[in-house]
Order: sequence, then C-alpha cells, then structure tokens
Amino acid sequence: MTKPSSYSTVTMVTFLIYSMSRWIST
Repeated sequence: MTKPSSYSTVTMVTFLIYSMSRWIST
C-alpha cells in the first residue's frame, strides 16, 4: 500500500494545482 506521506504529498500537490487553476481562472 502507498505510504501516508506519499498520499499526503499527492493531496497537497493536487490542492496546489487546483488553487493555481482557480487563481488563473479568476
């Protein structure tokens, strides 16, 4: 199974990309 740290990193990266996309869209 994937390590919690990896999952946390993926979640953080996804959130970061989402935030950037939203910022660009605005």
